[in-house]
Amino acid sequence: MIGLSIAHLNVRGLTSKIDEVKYLLFKHDFKIFCTSETFLGSRNSSAFYDITDYHIVRRDRGFNNGGGLLCYLHKSVNFKVVSTIDCHSVECIILKLCLRGQSLFWSRLFIGHQAHQLAGKMSFVTFCLSVNQFLKKLL
Repeated sequence: MIGLSIAHLNVRGLTSKIDEVKYLLFKHDFKIFCTSETFLGSRNSSAFYDITDYHIVRRDRGFNNGGGLLCYLHKSVNFKVVSTIDCHSVECIILKLCLRGQSLFWSRLFIGHQAHQLAGKMSFVTFCLSVNQFLKKLL
């Protein structure tokens, strides 16, 4: 049986916490480890964040500082990036995982402060349905 351990950490700035992330990955052997609020942008090379035996998938916030997602996927995980999204401070990484011959869609969604303000102007259910419709268009 193949174990699939998944974890998430809101790092609020990955650059200053990369050593702690490396420690967590090696101590706990997570197969998928995602970070939010990485605060990374085009000026940050992925090479600095490389960790042995892991692939990186990242979605930086395109329009201002803050936000951002970065996922580490162990080399034993068979995956394909379906989409990465940055829309009105909603950031998302959607992956297709192949596990024991079965496909599984997995996503990491981060809803930033500006999206929370937008959501506050409509009902929470309406907001969730809007995000759901947006994601369905991608798949």
